[in-house]
Amino acid sequence: MKPTKHLLFLAMLFAVSSVEIVCAQNTDKTLVCGDIKDIATHRRIEGATIGVLRMDSTLIAKSVTRPENNLPNIDGVPMNGWVMIKERIRDERVLLKVSHPEYATEYSEFKLIGSRKWIFNFGSILLFRDNFQLDEVTVSATKVRMVMGKDTITYNASEFQLAQGSMLDGLIRQLPGVMLDGDRITVNGRFVSSLLVNGEDFFKGDPSVALQNLPAYMVNKVKVYERTPDHAYITGVDSLKEYPTVMDVRLKREYATGWVANAEAAYGTDNRYLGRVFGLRFSDVSRLALFGNFNNTNDTRSPGSSGNWNPEWQASGLTNMQYGGAELLLKDLDEEWKLTSNVKLIHEDIDNLSIGAGSYFLGADNVYMRNRNSNRTDRLKVISNNNFKLRKSTWYATVSPSVQYSDGSNRIEQLAASFSTNTVDSYRGATIDTLFAGIGSKQLEESLINRVANTGEGWNKSISATLNANAVIDIPTHRISWI
Repeated sequence: MKPTKHLLFLAMLFAVSSVEIVCAQNTDKTLVCGDIKDIATHRRIEGATIGVLRMDSTLIAKSVTRPENNLPNIDGVPMNGWVMIKERIRDERVLLKVSHPEYATEYSEFKLIGSRKWIFNFGSILLFRDNFQLDEVTVSATKVRMVMGKDTITYNASEFQLAQGSMLDGLIRQLPGVMLDGDRITVNGRFVSSLLVNGEDFFKGDPSVALQNLPAYMVNKVKVYERTPDHAYITGVDSLKEYPTVMDVRLKREYATGWVANAEAAYGTDNRYLGRVFGLRFSDVSRLALFGNFNNTNDTRSPGSSGNWNPEWQASGLTNMQYGGAELLLKDLDEEWKLTSNVKLIHEDIDNLSIGAGSYFLGADNVYMRNRNSNRTDRLKVISNNNFKLRKSTWYATVSPSVQYSDGSNRIEQLAASFSTNTVDSYRGATIDTLFAGIGSKQLEESLINRVANTGEGWNKSISATLNANAVIDIPTHRISWI
């Protein structure tokens, strides 16, 4: 190597060594560094101003954060916020002010402590997005249709599309996992033992009253859960026991107090008629419900069903029905006592009539059959269920009297005849009417093979009453010590 090259190499090595020594021993400057990030995304913010102020708000120095692709680093760690102070600051508290047009200004107190240090890392300062004007947007709100908690399923009634005038049964049929077969309700295969309204029994044992008469528009939420006994506050809840599943229909707040009523009436040919009426008055401490349903169209349901009139849902014959009832609920605000009383009246007049004609083809000796069967049932049933509860801190008692009265009659008539020749009826059943009225023609009598008449009539009347009383008492135990 030539002497000149040796001298040049030594000069460069000396210069680099001098820079390292100056950086290591820089005592006339202070470097404050760290990261400025978005509090939500934790992404580094470009263009934020970092100011270092004394505690009296005097500005010492400031700088602007670097872009993501041009970050200096300390010990291999990239940072986007650097402030170089052209003086040595030791053992002093300063105030860091971070600002950005799209973020709220942030102040952070920081201590510059360490006699040997000239680089101080303040870590990360997180900024909140400030309020700023957005372009016009369209926001569409959505609600969750169903929420499944640990032990409760909650349905949001407003998220289900129903026809105007629908009753509660129309809403129940649309709930996911719910099956409604007549008045029997199951949720995910589990039988619902009671249908509640605002947490209280509603004509207990007869969910059809609420299903067919309570308007769907009044419903806010429908909850399904296991109902623990009323006296569980004394006896406790057995976590291993499976309690009855109930469906609790929660009404909207605007229907917490007031009257609700609906009515329907219709009349058609052949003297067919239908009428329904329902009224409900409720408050925080009382409820009075009245309903009635009368028709001779074999209809025991109300508007709001799915609309599929399957044959198995129709009663046979002609049913003339009157069905009505009332329920009263009274309680105090603390629910230390509660009285529930309801009465239902059901009257049905059912007329089943069938007329038939047939033949047995036996070559030249064919046999022709005619028959008429009638079954007329008239029954009346009155049911009253009552319950009174008392709830105290150390005991719980309930008294439940009930009365049931029924009165009915039934008449059966079966007429049949067979003939060797075919007869022509002027109207349906004319042959049977003529033959058994004793005014049979000579032609009928000559071709008559046999005839059978069976009639029967019965009556029944009953009344029953029950009284159930239960009490749960918390008996304190005392420990006696003998000295």
